[in-house]
Amino acid sequence: MCAGARVGRALGLVAGYAVLAVWCLRPVSWAPASTVPGPEHADRPGLATLADVYLTLWVLAAGADKLASDPAHLFHPPVFHPEPYALAYSEHMLGQQPLFAPTYLASRNPVLALNLSLVASTVLLALGVHLLVRRFGGSSAGAVLAAVPPVAAPWRVGPAGGAEDEEAIPRKDAFGKGGNEGALASAFDAANLNAVAGSEVQIGEGG
Repeated sequence: MCAGARVGRALGLVAGYAVLAVWCLRPVSWAPASTVPGPEHADRPGLATLADVYLTLWVLAAGADKLASDPAHLFHPPVFHPEPYALAYSEHMLGQQPLFAPTYLASRNPVLALNLSLVASTVLLALGVHLLVRRFGGSSAGAVLAAVPPVAAPWRVGPAGGAEDEEAIPRKDAFGKGGNEGALASAFDAANLNAVAGSEVQIGEGG
């Protein structure tokens, strides 16, 4: 097979897995600038899941900002003053920065950057499985059959110890309007986590 044909085949493979990833990660892949994965119901596990999503957005955005402006003080974002190393209080997620940071620094929208990195990670997962099967002697058809299930399987998001189905619902409904849920929503707003998204955030269901 000539070099041009190999390149064309490789690009076709990437495009095919990208289409599959976008389809299977909907609706966050269809409205990536304003949709995050999260649970439908404003119960305690659901609120913990949404808190984890917002934490992920903040950690990635803070890390990207520090990498771009002050890498020597990467682990000292402007929170918990005067305590140092605040970025190390939880997962720093630096391994995700090559996929997250370029979009975030260009758009200043962490929701968009997170969702595009999610799609990119899913495509890379499919390609990795495909190449692994081919490396150990599998056929091209076998490699595709092995790569599709990890991408197409129903996806879940949830706190440790549980999994939640996700729904495409407005953020304000997900957090609830009264009781503890309403108080927690107010706390999130007070912490400026809604501003992190930079837009009206939707909660997305995969599949």
